[in-house]
Amino acid sequence: MVIERSFEVVTVVPPDVVLDILSDMELNIPMWSIYESMEPISDNEAYVTLRISGSTYRLRMRLRRERNRVVIEGRGPITMNMVITVERRGAGTIISGKVTVKAGFFRERILAPGIAAFIDDTKNKVMFQLPMIAEVYKERRKPAAKPAPTPATGGRPAPAARPARTTPSPAPKPAPAPTPKPAATPAPSRQQAVTAGGSPPKPSGRTPATPSKASAPQRVSRPQPKAVEATRQPAKPAPAQARREVKPKPAPPAKAPAAGIEVAEDPSKLADEVTLGMILLKSELVDAGRIEANGDEIMRVVAKKYSEVGGGTVYINLRSSDRKVNVKFLIKDSKIIGVRVDTDGETVNGKEALAKILGLRGFKGHIYVFKVPEGVVA
Repeated sequence: MVIERSFEVVTVVPPDVVLDILSDMELNIPMWSIYESMEPISDNEAYVTLRISGSTYRLRMRLRRERNRVVIEGRGPITMNMVITVERRGAGTIISGKVTVKAGFFRERILAPGIAAFIDDTKNKVMFQLPMIAEVYKERRKPAAKPAPTPATGGRPAPAARPARTTPSPAPKPAPAPTPKPAATPAPSRQQAVTAGGSPPKPSGRTPATPSKASAPQRVSRPQPKAVEATRQPAKPAPAQARREVKPKPAPPAKAPAAGIEVAEDPSKLADEVTLGMILLKSELVDAGRIEANGDEIMRVVAKKYSEVGGGTVYINLRSSDRKVNVKFLIKDSKIIGVRVDTDGETVNGKEALAKILGLRGFKGHIYVFKVPEGVVA
């Protein structure tokens, strides 16, 4: 007796990307629900430990790629082969698989239910997880950005842009000081006239002119220091009540509006591509459905889905129908430790991603809930 099971799944991932992922031993086999551990021998060969129907088997498995097919052969206490064919179907890809297990009559009867569950789980993962794994795979394949070319040192460097000069307004000129009038020459006294040999002047009965105070040279009056200070000082500010600024109230920290769920201080666990890849590879899909909600309602739906799973570590993915918005949550022990939002050409994590989610309006798409095994997320 030989156990044979087949499956066929359609996905939106391009055929070349599907083949690249499935022909990578470290990406393909860890997706299996019966996978336990792997000891690599080479790029396409490894010792793999599988748990099927409660029993553990260590097989030496080899993978090879043949045009549009991926063939996996395992030898050990049992023999297990898998052949996967990838073909283009319209705008998507059709994936056909066949699994064959040889283990002897009595052992095969024990293994048959476990192999059937393995096939069902593989179909679900290819349908729902393969597109997400493809996103991470594409990010890893992106070439590193080339540095900007350095200008040649032989040429004369371009002059640095100078800041625009602002011409200060001329200070007001002070008023011209009044020109002092020359003092009047006093008439010679009688004694001076006699000394000079002349006759003394006759008294005319008039009092000789004496220089007046007005004719004396006048000093230019300078403005007092207080006046100068007054001209330099800026206008006095308005009273405290009139000039008091109205400061906006700080926004409260974003938290999941549901009892028993809280947000970590730094919910950026999904920023690490390696951690995200391991979650996608080893998690088990436990629920899926449609969702239509705004940002705050999305948080309540996520909290409700987490409580339905029963705690532990859960990965929740929301994808919009137009595939332009991809929201991801990682919850561990009733605390959101990872939030990520992928949009067209932009990825944000942590509190920034949480704020973006709360600002979503009219989100329509699908929600997928995955149970993450212990030990995958530290």
